[in-house]
Amino acid sequence: MRRSREQTLSVAFHEAGHAVIGYRVGKRMGWLGLHYVHVVRGFGAEGACKFARLPPKTPAGWRAVLYMITAGPTAQFHYDGYQDGDENDYEQIDECLQHVPKSHKSFESRVLRMVRADWPAIEAVAKALARRRFLNGFDFERIMRRVDKRVA
Repeated sequence: MRRSREQTLSVAFHEAGHAVIGYRVGKRMGWLGLHYVHVVRGFGAEGACKFARLPPKTPAGWRAVLYMITAGPTAQFHYDGYQDGDENDYEQIDECLQHVPKSHKSFESRVLRMVRADWPAIEAVAKALARRRFLNGFDFERIMRRVDKRVA
């Protein structure tokens, strides 16, 4: 069954949240960048966002992953009031919280502030995703540079 335009946009905002916040925190953590982000159904998910990064080993690394994962459902909620994170999102959040227990109380408000601060980038990436269905790392970074130039 095909998704409606609104359903596709909702998934696009979710994946854009992962991608944009992951890009921002990943630059500080030395991640190599975004491989791809898409809103194509399959492989048990509505969409996906994949970064080139090593598994986290420090509390700061786990916190970066926590922010990136939480940003998906947070951006989706900010867009349309739904928070349909994939079950995998919530499993990863739980795993991260085991490694950074002090973040338990404050991480959601921190991620919400990050999403609001980067909303122009999340919106630009989500709209491109809804149109094209797939962005590779180069396309994504081009959008980010354009947004950053406009905001600066």
